[in-house]
Amino acid sequence: EGGGESWRGLAVAALTPQLAERFELNEAATGVVVVDVEPDSPASEARLQPGDVINEINRMRISSLEDYRHAIAKIQGNALVRTHRGYVVVKTGP
Repeated sequence: EGGGESWRGLAVAALTPQLAERFELNEAATGVVVVDVEPDSPASEARLQPGDVINEINRMRISSLEDYRHAIAKIQGNALVRTHRGYVVVKTGP
């Protein structure tokens, strides 16, 4: 399932075994995986990078693309995003 849609410079995809292997992720990882980050975007400023697994946005648990879309649809201001590397704040766009 291709992500395609971009949110604040972030493109994500469902976490498949193929993507887990490509990014050398733990098999037990859950969430959506970052596949692309636009340069000079809020996502890039937050130091998100391809291979990051997003499993929480603003305290909402993310275990699928559906969860991700649901979470980002509700966000007005800055977003607290948790990846397997820790928390980052993704600011609103310019």
